[in-house]
Amino acid sequence: MIFLKKMHLLEYVKSFYSSISLSNVLLIGCQHILETTHTMFQSLYDFGLKPKNIFLIGKCYSSNLSVWQEMYLEGIQVSLLSFSFESHLTFDDQFSDILIQFLKNILSRIDLSAFNTIIVIDDGGQLLTLSMKFFKNYKNIIGIEQTTSGYEKIKFTPLSFPIINVARSEAKLVYESPMIADIIIEKILKRMVILRSFRMILIMGGGAIGSSIYMTLKNDYEVYVYDKKKEANLKNHLQVADIIIGCTGERSISFSKYKYLKEGCVLISGSSSDREFDAVHIRRRCKKNIVSCHDDIKGGNLTLLNCGFPINFDGNRNSVAPEKIQLTRALLLAAILQAYEMPKDSLEIFPLDMDMQREIINKYLTMQKLNNMEEIV
Repeated sequence: MIFLKKMHLLEYVKSFYSSISLSNVLLIGCQHILETTHTMFQSLYDFGLKPKNIFLIGKCYSSNLSVWQEMYLEGIQVSLLSFSFESHLTFDDQFSDILIQFLKNILSRIDLSAFNTIIVIDDGGQLLTLSMKFFKNYKNIIGIEQTTSGYEKIKFTPLSFPIINVARSEAKLVYESPMIADIIIEKILKRMVILRSFRMILIMGGGAIGSSIYMTLKNDYEVYVYDKKKEANLKNHLQVADIIIGCTGERSISFSKYKYLKEGCVLISGSSSDREFDAVHIRRRCKKNIVSCHDDIKGGNLTLLNCGFPINFDGNRNSVAPEKIQLTRALLLAAILQAYEMPKDSLEIFPLDMDMQREIINKYLTMQKLNNMEEIV
């Protein structure tokens, strides 16, 4: 477990749940196949969770092959479909079919009724939505959603099992968003050395991530945040923007609006999937063979970075440094342990335990303060 020494927050969370046994638990997850994700699941082995009882599916743009191999060799049931990418299809359409295959495979191999508890942990809401259909006859299931876009997808969906909402937890909204904004800016600067020659940056979406990116860039660039809930005149902003960063979690610029984009405009996604800019239309018009979901694409009068997928994922073993992203991993770990203890008969969306959130936040801030002091010394 390479990164445990850099993710002490996981050990801290575990200390609150020492009496739990996960020996008869099945964990089904849609997660980024990254090193810190692997470390989080490894931390559950101390509670008796067996690697063979972990079924994982990743997303092509956030899956690292060497981490996948390490998980597989350890006995985790991690799907090779995690790397599936068809450039001429939208990711959401493609991934829905992939998840159906993933769930059918589980049902063909596993007797779900043999487990005391089944925990479905999701990133994006699609796995939970499909699980409610596939597993509707089982009463031993509880779900976890970690993203705002996933929460928006399921909050009005008739539930077949209870769900813990990590996405809207204070710890994630207040402390994770600036962290993700920083890594997005870092990846942009690394990908585009010529960024400083651009004048006008348009940020689509004034939510937690968009606002954090704005605060980071506003002193060095001319930056404008567009929020469709507050104004309707998008056309004028598109015509002057040199760089557009999409942070809405949904389609912010449709194919029909490409004609308004400034010559040479660069499109950068800061949210899940490839939906921010209708990216599939740009990929379909690309004359070169698109080999990787991390390719930069030139189409007509614009450039699409990272194939339209979130710029903070570039195929590396980690997207964010372990000592920082341990906050998110600790929240998910706490949600998994909370899920085991919760009753499964209330078909509601529950918050992540507030007391545990405070414990995690306080410990994280203390650790960050100590790290900063060590750097100064």
